[in-house]
Amino acid sequence: MNVQKLSKILSAFAAFAGLGLLLSGCAHRVVVQQPIPPTTHEVLVAQAPPAPIAEAVPVSPGTEYVWTAGHYAWRGDKYVWVPGRYERRPRPDALWDQGHWEQRRHGWYWVEGRWR
Repeated sequence: MNVQKLSKILSAFAAFAGLGLLLSGCAHRVVVQQPIPPTTHEVLVAQAPPAPIAEAVPVSPGTEYVWTAGHYAWRGDKYVWVPGRYERRPRPDALWDQGHWEQRRHGWYWVEGRWR
């Protein structure tokens, strides 16, 4: 390969690399962190949820954490298991009210867990 061809190839490569860097600068995205509002809607399901799965509770990462047990969530056409996890207390005296399914007149309603 002669020097002229090599020079053209390197110039083309540099141009493409420069174009990529230029375009990556154009794709600027601003992410604004906003608190997630509490769930205000209820989930109504005609069929009862399955029996909860027995979970092995791992060792706590610290005294400021509370185990939130797993539960079944309704995903449009079926129940899906959501595994339990440790959640950090929002304040030292906070207590966790576990979310649960509640049977009412028209079916089963999901009641979100909450801190109190």
